[in-house]
Amino acid sequence: MCSTIKLLFLVTGMYNLMLATNLPCGLQEEILRFHIVNAETGDPVESVHLFYKSSARGSFTNQDGVAEIEKIEDTLYFSHINYRLEAISSPHLIEESDTVFLIPIEHSLEEIIVRAYDGFDIKAYFKNNRQSISDRYEVKSRLRRCSYKEKVYVEGALVRLYQTQIDWWARKSHSTRGLIKDKNEVMLRSIDFSKIDDNGPIKSRYMSNEDFFKMTDLKFWLTLLTDFCDDYSVNYVKADDEDTFVSFNTISNQNKLPFSLEECLVVFDKTSNSIKYLRLDMAYPLSWSTYTLEDTTFRYSSKRHVVELSYELRESGKYELVNLNSSFDAQFQFDEEVVATRTDHQLFVLEASKSKGIDKSDQVDLNLPFYKHVPRHDNVNPKMLLTQEELEFLNEKE
Repeated sequence: MCSTIKLLFLVTGMYNLMLATNLPCGLQEEILRFHIVNAETGDPVESVHLFYKSSARGSFTNQDGVAEIEKIEDTLYFSHINYRLEAISSPHLIEESDTVFLIPIEHSLEEIIVRAYDGFDIKAYFKNNRQSISDRYEVKSRLRRCSYKEKVYVEGALVRLYQTQIDWWARKSHSTRGLIKDKNEVMLRSIDFSKIDDNGPIKSRYMSNEDFFKMTDLKFWLTLLTDFCDDYSVNYVKADDEDTFVSFNTISNQNKLPFSLEECLVVFDKTSNSIKYLRLDMAYPLSWSTYTLEDTTFRYSSKRHVVELSYELRESGKYELVNLNSSFDAQFQFDEEVVATRTDHQLFVLEASKSKGIDKSDQVDLNLPFYKHVPRHDNVNPKMLLTQEELEFLNEKE
């Protein structure tokens, strides 16, 4: 399809009206529903960020490319790192469901093949971002209203699925001082849905809150990329008028890290060279460790961990985290049986504002696995829409 195709809308003749809990009785908030697809293939596009720039409010598409967002008098933007940024002005925010076609940017990119002797020093770009992080990114204490979702698979089958609405406060983001858990506070506002089976060492596996919050910290990753990695190789550089896309590989110097980084991608703002998107693909060599839990002895091996961080430019002129995706593959071995697992984490930042913190009485205990704060069966109206796989899992009988 021609790259000059503009944003298209297919009106399906439906709209949803939902009562807003913070509005006076009798008033309604209008909810717009969108189905976002690739303009060339028709495939749904996951993790598209829908947001109103002036209010920093937004939503994200699920795996089926579907999202809902409150209608306000403002321009609505559709943002995804692999597609052209599109916008609908307020007068055209029709009160109906729309299919929105986003145009892939790859066909409009000017590609430059980079060889080692060409001198593209990606490590220097990372160092520059690390050294000037307070000038490029929001680092002051912020309260972020988020949707947090976690899924655990055992041999390809869901065993844990829940989604919560949380308030997350971070003290001096991107600061290396203090423990991660001492710089973050979380309040559980509501539970959209949950179904949790944590029976046994496999189903009860979890990522510690300390490790999770490390993943949200760009300075943590920049430190890893500058102080612990060497021997970078650049696979390609692609550029358009706004961004520079760089695919790269790297390995740890002196075996400081237990993984290599393969087919990673970083997107730099072409004006400031700030990072807008970072995808790290960490591949682990097969290495078994032995554990005993609840009188059960087993072996464990990490396999692959993919982390994606997306940032949006705020009116302050600084970038701020809006989306984190993490997918961790591992293996358990019991006697001769090897069991494959995967844990997915998704954090969607819907609103952000200045704040001094969350009242201590409202905070969850971050020393406990986060899923321990979530009831085992609680199915209500989700803020982020469910996929067919998730619906079937939640509705299947015990």
